[in-house]
Amino acid sequence: MVVQSKTPERRSRLAPLGWLSRWLPALVAGMLCLHMMELIVGKASVDLALLALRNDLFGFLRFVWLPALIAAPFLFLGSDRAKMLNVGLAWSLLLALQALLIEYHASTGVPLGGDLFGYSFDEIMLATGGASMRPSGLLGLALALALMWALLALILRREQKLPTRGTLILQALFVVLAIWISQPQNSGDGKGMTTLALNKGAYFIENSMATLFPSGDMEVDAVTAATRLDQAHPFLRNEHTPDTLGPHLAFDAAKPPNFVILVVEGLGRAYSGPRARLGSFTPFLDELGAKSLYFENFLATQGRTFAVLPSILGSLPFGANGYSALGEAMPEHVALPALLKKQGYDLRFYTGSNLDFDNQGMYLKHAQVGTLVSQQDFTPGLPKSSDWGYADRELLDLVLARESSASQPSAAIIQTNSMHTPFAFPDKQRYMTRVEEHLAKLGVAPEKRAQYLELRQVYASILYTDDALRHYFDAASKLPGYANTVFFITGDHRMPEIPMENRLERYHVPLIVFSPLLKAPLAIKSVSSHFDIAPSVAAFLASNYAMPLPKRVSWMGTGLDLEPAFRNLHVLPIKQTKTELSDFVSGTAYLGKDKLYSISDGMEITPLESAGAREKVQRQFDAFMLANSALTRGGKLVPASAISTTRPFDPTRRSLSTMPPVVQSGVLYVTGARISSSGNGEVRVSAKFSNRSRTRSPAFVPLMVLLDARGNELREAYGKVQTLSGNGAAEVELSMAKLQLAPGTYFVSVIPSDPENGKSLGSGQYRIAVDL
Repeated sequence: MVVQSKTPERRSRLAPLGWLSRWLPALVAGMLCLHMMELIVGKASVDLALLALRNDLFGFLRFVWLPALIAAPFLFLGSDRAKMLNVGLAWSLLLALQALLIEYHASTGVPLGGDLFGYSFDEIMLATGGASMRPSGLLGLALALALMWALLALILRREQKLPTRGTLILQALFVVLAIWISQPQNSGDGKGMTTLALNKGAYFIENSMATLFPSGDMEVDAVTAATRLDQAHPFLRNEHTPDTLGPHLAFDAAKPPNFVILVVEGLGRAYSGPRARLGSFTPFLDELGAKSLYFENFLATQGRTFAVLPSILGSLPFGANGYSALGEAMPEHVALPALLKKQGYDLRFYTGSNLDFDNQGMYLKHAQVGTLVSQQDFTPGLPKSSDWGYADRELLDLVLARESSASQPSAAIIQTNSMHTPFAFPDKQRYMTRVEEHLAKLGVAPEKRAQYLELRQVYASILYTDDALRHYFDAASKLPGYANTVFFITGDHRMPEIPMENRLERYHVPLIVFSPLLKAPLAIKSVSSHFDIAPSVAAFLASNYAMPLPKRVSWMGTGLDLEPAFRNLHVLPIKQTKTELSDFVSGTAYLGKDKLYSISDGMEITPLESAGAREKVQRQFDAFMLANSALTRGGKLVPASAISTTRPFDPTRRSLSTMPPVVQSGVLYVTGARISSSGNGEVRVSAKFSNRSRTRSPAFVPLMVLLDARGNELREAYGKVQTLSGNGAAEVELSMAKLQLAPGTYFVSVIPSDPENGKSLGSGQYRIAVDL
């Protein structure tokens, strides 16, 4: 009798844990059912399905504490049936949340993680307001709920003995060990739609925890720290961006050009431009690109829109959640709009959306853009295309109306939005029909068209925006000042809704530099990024219109590279979302989510097994992260003196000593430069200087500049002052000795410079790599 009296007491103490261990398989079955439906709809391969199963099991083991924690309050209340009903309702909510995460991935192409916490509630409502669950999503949720409830009912009806004490102890130990399992989910090798294999709930929890509870600051080695010019301004560097645009433009030295920067929502190279992987859906932009400087291997610096304006207009680092998210704490910097404003430019920004989203309005005011035109400025009664605002045609019509009376010189920044979920725009049905017609023009085989037609509205939006841009350029050609305007057209990022071939493709966008001033079109395979636009425009104006620039800047970019052959001279971080910064490009090495790849033409990537390359890229990435962390904690970008030196230039005070030399554009060229030897603390360069004029060249000094990987100038070496006869050339040897530098990769630039002020007198060769 004594034993019998203790058994119920023991059973009552252990019953809650016993019931929980018996009910959990029902929740697991529901979760697996949801993922199975996702894989079926996504047409996943068998290998991907097996990977998904592995991720589901590991995800459940790692986060089993969450459903247990949710169920805990109900395990000590009421009858067994009441317990089961309450736990089932709580777990039904978990299934519904998992279904919503799956739907988010289906509509955006990326899993939702900690980036959710980088947005305000209103921004979240705007970003998700146009989304609705697909019939397949609703069916998957219904099946998952039905399966879970059926299993819970079955378990309740079965009269089984509760687990013994030993079994319960083992189960408890298993749960404790499961919490400590740290093996992350595997999303494959970076190719294809491998995010289908991720358990979306586990990804959200893991990524959110990393965002809300970040690790401490990174350490950086002494070699990297020693290269900083100013510990208080970790991004500060010498300004010496070369003028790579000037030699390609037949500009009027007395009349500064107008500028238009067009940021096209979602414009990616996978479906736009020559050799587009999916075929080009932008026939007008293709025509325009054939008459332009077309950058085939151009990179956005972000995977969402939040950083595009600071990157293009200010060449700025990101901070914690994007530079604009710093709000009132945004530090002063040398911004392109502020420079243009001081030169008398009329500055305007146009969007069909709300300027509050991503804090864009505050950043634009901070950058000193004078006029901001947004959805509140459209004609009253004109219907919006979606919650995002007005469609691209309506936006560009407003731009044309306002620009017709713009003063000269002027600069306009235009940001579109129609190529964004929910892909709503006027005359949508006609463009939906045009998708099939365009597929026929592209020669897409009938058996391959289904994958396009599943995303018919996405491709229709591309055709619509391309038509809107055609309309804009046709009308803009009749506006005053058009003949003296330089247009930059790029994407803010590639649309994630269209399946990507690899992770880097998210950032692969075109850059088209079009102008009636352009001497000749050029296809450019060398790599540049959004970071390089502002420095290049500033260098063009400084070289050709004597626009004063500060000697030191915080630009992340070093200028557009116009080398036609494939190469990458740049080093840049890329932030996929507001809260995820795990991509870094250095030369042809790409570090993505801790995996190292080699980049080739077309932005193709292949795994790279090189300890040396990984160590170099990781060191550069760590150095950036340390500086970025300092910015987040209230660091500065440039001292006040750098801002004050960007004074307006008074043309009435021009003199021979301050004006650029009066020389025919493109007279002097460095037509060949190579490292002839390096080592033992010395670098020797052989360079060929050429005069492409029929008359004698002006006097020039052969200049050699040594720079570190971030573009900081370390040393200079000069040759003798000389001139070249008409169409003449000369070989020059330049050298630097007694260099005491840390081992690593450095760069050399060779330039024909003015003997009086050191400014470039023509086109040099920039950033020739040298290992020391």
